[in-house]
Amino acid sequence: MKKKTRYLVTIGNPTIQTIGLCRKLDVHALLWACAKSNPFKPAVANVGAQVLTNDHLRDRRLPSTQSFPALRERIGYWETTLEHDDPNILLEAAVVSALNSYLDLMGENALAGDQENFITAVTQAAHQWAQECFNFTNDH
Repeated sequence: MKKKTRYLVTIGNPTIQTIGLCRKLDVHALLWACAKSNPFKPAVANVGAQVLTNDHLRDRRLPSTQSFPALRERIGYWETTLEHDDPNILLEAAVVSALNSYLDLMGENALAGDQENFITAVTQAAHQWAQECFNFTNDH
């Protein structure tokens, strides 16, 4: 199996959070979201040999929704995630990130296009994972 590249985004100076991402789109969106947060959150991303920062994004306008709809959607997602310390919102963000990784790794899988079976498989896998992780034996 081909190994997928992981990009690390470090937020804060000193570091308050490090987020691993599989998609360059999410790297750029997270840098933008940190730049536009109030207060400004400095962020650095390692993309191969290139180091990206968000300092120059502070005073720039967000990319156009017409020209970059996917980027704007992801910026909004990361802005929402960064604004909340709610464990449920953070868990949802982690799940979305994991599912984006799934899409990168398994996008050609027949199950990826079958919404009902996809949801069932993901739900069952999450349930089994939680049982193993927490030694939980509830039948719900």
